[in-house]
Amino acid sequence: MKKSYEAANRNGKAAAGFLGDTTDAIPGVGHVKGTVHLMAGDTKGMKKSYEAANRNGKAAAEFLGDTAEAIPVVGHAKGTYHYIAGDRTKGDECMKKSSRSVAVTGGAFSGFCMGGPLGAITGGVTGGAICDGLITGIESGIHKEYRPAGLIENGTQIHDGIK
Repeated sequence: MKKSYEAANRNGKAAAGFLGDTTDAIPGVGHVKGTVHLMAGDTKGMKKSYEAANRNGKAAAEFLGDTAEAIPVVGHAKGTYHYIAGDRTKGDECMKKSSRSVAVTGGAFSGFCMGGPLGAITGGVTGGAICDGLITGIESGIHKEYRPAGLIENGTQIHDGIK
């Protein structure tokens, strides 16, 4: 009986440690938990909870920011903001991502209307490839050097790797 109690106690502590570390990693929850640690006088626990929550909060913000760049209209607005703020590189990146999404979505919709689900797949890939070709041509012309984009960049990397 004593051995089973000790094993259960060990497993319970391990589970509590896992759950504690997991909740620390959730932005917002980790911050609240850190505040509770601070109120209890546990500054080490507070620091650990805050650091985990901040680290994951930054990663989540980056992911959401990158995702927003690829959403038509939202990405264009974000690109315009970057242009106004003087960050031309980030503005170009947002505009390219969101414009490519428009091309893929438009191609998929058109393809679906003409050929159902298979047409949607073909249209989406074709729309993306056309947009990649336009971006590659425009960027290469502006910068006077080859600057591949999207599928063309992938093909260039494969070609260069085979040499």
